[in-house]
Amino acid sequence: MKENIILSIVIPVYNSGSYLVETVESIKAVKFSYPYEIILVNDGSTDTNTLEILDQYKDIFTVINQKNGGVAMARNRGISEAKGKYILPFDSDDLMNENYYDLALHKMVADNTIDILYGDYLVFGSEKRYNRSGKYNRLRLIQSGCFLSNATIYKKSVWKNNGGYDTNLSYAEDWDFWSRSAVQNYNFFYFDKPLFRYRRIYDGKSLSQTKGHTSTEAVKILKNKIPSSVFTQESISDYVVVSVRESRKLKIKLLLRIFFPRLFIYLQKKKVFPNGIVVE
Repeated sequence: MKENIILSIVIPVYNSGSYLVETVESIKAVKFSYPYEIILVNDGSTDTNTLEILDQYKDIFTVINQKNGGVAMARNRGISEAKGKYILPFDSDDLMNENYYDLALHKMVADNTIDILYGDYLVFGSEKRYNRSGKYNRLRLIQSGCFLSNATIYKKSVWKNNGGYDTNLSYAEDWDFWSRSAVQNYNFFYFDKPLFRYRRIYDGKSLSQTKGHTSTEAVKILKNKIPSSVFTQESISDYVVVSVRESRKLKIKLLLRIFFPRLFIYLQKKKVFPNGIVVE
């Protein structure tokens, strides 16, 4: 057993054996400079192949078995037993990309003021694209949607102080976790490298397909948790300025609304713009 663990990689597993070996091999391929551990949380898998693979890993990694309770519960269980100062939740069908996670961990260890480090990622499979997360803005995260992936490195103390992931949510549990972290003013750092490869396969097995049925209710729940004190005039102004600065579409929308209001109204009617506000 490794001592002085710095990073704990926590992987919930639910019937994803067809991808799990590839995921683990991608982690092993990273030349981590610091001691790390892999914690596999079997969230009530019933697939024979998955169970056989987990059995093979039990003498190599930490394997935890629990009744099916969802990804939030599985992560909480794994993180509760994690030895590392830093936590990296990782899906059992995604792949680490080159050596970027080691570089990211170096950055966190060197700068103790960073609480949460996130980056870009590559989408592969049925879709192929580069997902650029962009610079951190607290109101953008809370109000407009989650631009941080779940595969983000953070201090275990953040998880403790947040009370873990909300097990009442079956959707947007990451967004909820990051939003609560943002409210507490944790220091987010954008590491503008493609940290991992996010699998999108429309075969009914990829984890990206297993969520979304309760999205509206989940978003309503998590937004109700945010205190009104977050929405100050200063924070809203900063949010608008940063959003417009980084988005070509929003720049065009703002210019049209100010200088060509009739054209803007016409484009609204044609549903080019979903609403009259500049920043969604």
